[in-house]
Amino acid sequence: MHLNAHINPSPAYAMAMGEAIQNNNEGLALKRSGNYEAAEQKYLKALDLKLKHIGENTITTAEPQRPRRALHRHEQAGRRREASRTRR
Repeated sequence: MHLNAHINPSPAYAMAMGEAIQNNNEGLALKRSGNYEAAEQKYLKALDLKLKHIGENTITTAEPQRPRRALHRHEQAGRRREASRTRR
């Protein structure tokens, strides 16, 4: 018998996913407030929980990668703006 964790999740899976979602949401709030380093830590924690509990070949695990890539692009743009201001 095959158990689909998304339909019949174990208590450990459900708790881990709840924690991952919470970390992801906190990361989003931190990113919006400009605290990019703390946001990245929250995204990494969410990703770690998802990797441990559902693996890497699912869309749910891939989702934290999007905010991290956007965060990285935003940080690079900020560094370029800062560098151009210091050259003036």
